[in-house]
Amino acid sequence: MKRIWFDTLGCDKNLVDSEAVAGLILKGGSFSLAENVYQADYVFINSCGFIDTAKEESIETILEYVKLREDEKLSFKIIAMGCLVELYKDELQKELPEVDFWVKPNQYGDIKEIINGMNIIDTGEKGYIKDFSQRVALNNSYTRFLKISDGCNLNCSYCIIPKIRGNLKSRTLEDIKNELDLLYEDKKLKELIVVSQNNMFYGIDNGENIVKLLDLLGKYDFFW
Repeated sequence: MKRIWFDTLGCDKNLVDSEAVAGLILKGGSFSLAENVYQADYVFINSCGFIDTAKEESIETILEYVKLREDEKLSFKIIAMGCLVELYKDELQKELPEVDFWVKPNQYGDIKEIINGMNIIDTGEKGYIKDFSQRVALNNSYTRFLKISDGCNLNCSYCIIPKIRGNLKSRTLEDIKNELDLLYEDKKLKELIVVSQNNMFYGIDNGENIVKLLDLLGKYDFFW
């Protein structure tokens, strides 16, 4: 059985994406979570590209894993994913050939095929809201995050989110309810935090709205 390890940088939305990707890989039983990086066959680095310091941290983290693999004579594959990859995939592939796979957010749904060597076409879409039904917790926190949308329509001059994640894409209430049902089964969970680029914009692109979402959330007896 192959083992996977995740290192997530940036915002809580990235953590949700990492948990979704981990769940998609673990589905089927041929993979398991590693207890530490030294046990891992695959190391996933979910990068951030929002500001310069975040970009630097992401690149430094990738280089640290490259060095660790070399120094300790480990054999894990390195998968760089996320926002930095969305912005600079072509340049990074040239500068960091030590990385085995580069994965944009729109390719998360095909993650297992990618690490198995299949050539998945980049659709050009941005962001990810497709499948959170297999999410697995990647930490021991009593807090979990519910990602309700991705992207933003505002295109503010100081913000790069639309270039990274595209226009606003809201999840349907039915999709969110299915995930809430699964999260509610986790008796360790005490605090559920709703996250997106701007929660108040939820649903303006697909006919849903924040009032309907709040009504749905109110049907669940989360502690916080």
